[in-house]
Amino acid sequence: MVIIDAGHGGADPGSISRSGVREKTVALGIALAAARALEGREGLEVRLLRDDDTFLPLWDRGALATEMKKQVVEVYEYPGYVTTRLIIPLINEAAYALMEGVATAEGIDTAMKLGFGFPAGPLELADNIGLDEVMRRMEGMFSQLGDFKYRPCPLLRMMVREKKLGRKTGEGFFKYSDTGEDKK
Repeated sequence: MVIIDAGHGGADPGSISRSGVREKTVALGIALAAARALEGREGLEVRLLRDDDTFLPLWDRGALATEMKKQVVEVYEYPGYVTTRLIIPLINEAAYALMEGVATAEGIDTAMKLGFGFPAGPLELADNIGLDEVMRRMEGMFSQLGDFKYRPCPLLRMMVREKKLGRKTGEGFFKYSDTGEDKK
C-alpha cells in the first residue's frame, strides 16, 4: 500500500499500518505522478491520508479533487494538454505584437485584461512563468506538433539569450524591483 500524505501528519515513512502492511509516505506531487504510473497494477492500493488520519482512495478522482478543493477537468493525453496548448500561442502572439510595434507591453496586457477579463495580461503571465520556461514549452510543442503557432517569437528568443527572463531576473517584458513590484 502507498500512502500519500500532503504533509499534514499521519504515517511516518516506513511505518507499519494496523493491518501489518508496510506503508510509505511520499510527497504529494511525486506520489500523484507515481500513482498514475502504477494505476491499475493488481494488488496495489494507493490512498490519500487526510488530516483526521482517515484515508481516501486515490482512484476516486472526484473525491480526491473535493478533498484538495479542486475541480476535475477530464483531458486526454496530448502534448500540452489544454492550458499549455492554449496559453502558449497567446503569449507568442503577444510577443509578436510587441515586436511588430502594434502596441507597448503595457498596452497589450491592458487590452487583454480589459477586453477579456484576464487577471494578468499574456506578457505579465510570461514574466511570471519565466521566459526561458515559456520558450522551452514553445519549443517542445513545436517539435511535437510541428505547428508554427508554437514556434517562439524572435523577440522572446533574444530576451532569453540576454537573460531577461521575467520576474526571477528582475526584467522581462516588464522591469521589476527587488520586492517583485512592477517598475513599468
